[in-house]
Amino acid sequence: TDPRARTGLARIAGASKASGALRSELEARQEAPPEEVDAEGLRVEAHAAFRSGKFATASRLYGEAVEALGDEAPASLLRNRAIAMHKAGQGLPAIRAYQAALTAAPEDAELHYLMGTLMASEGQHGRASRALQAALDREPDRWKARFDLGMTELRQGRHRQAADAFDAVTRQRPQERSAWQNLVKARTEAGDQEGALTALGRMHQAHPKDPQTLLTMATLLQTMDRDDEATALLSEACTKGIKEACQ
Repeated sequence: TDPRARTGLARIAGASKASGALRSELEARQEAPPEEVDAEGLRVEAHAAFRSGKFATASRLYGEAVEALGDEAPASLLRNRAIAMHKAGQGLPAIRAYQAALTAAPEDAELHYLMGTLMASEGQHGRASRALQAALDREPDRWKARFDLGMTELRQGRHRQAADAFDAVTRQRPQERSAWQNLVKARTEAGDQEGALTALGRMHQAHPKDPQTLLTMATLLQTMDRDDEATALLSEACTKGIKEACQ
């Protein structure tokens, strides 16, 4: 037999053996049980990342833990994943994560509130209003949710509903100037000038050291053709140091 032929046959045989060994190794890997994921370890790492402000890392680790546990993932883990995604600026995926968390914990007012604020930031004002109202249904004293509800209603042109929300905030938190300002705005845009004037009067009582309210009241009275009352208020505002009122 030609030596070169014998060498070629040997090479073919060697390649065949190597191929067979590789195939056996791949088959063994496929048959081997998958490595168990340490969901608790992932959760601990995620907590550490969250506390350090590394929200993208935290959301990824929480997600891996949720995936590892599947249907057995606790509500607290789903909650933490959603909040981490929200803080990481993940927008629509974070909304879906909130929805999954609320499926597990439908009475969690904080989750409804956070989802509502995220929806509002994404321009989904109708859905945001419903989520914020759901938070209030569960915790009626959550004034920030009521304020944000007023803002989402205002953005939708639902001025009377917005005014109702802001009015409730001013009664619960009279120190919140932005609630008063938005109440007056909502009443005015709803065409309720008397309601706006009443709100300004209440605002002046709540913040008597703010003479700017008097100027706003006077301006509104002028638009209502109540010039005598407007003049009296402008005079009072002038004596309290508002230069515009002295002109």
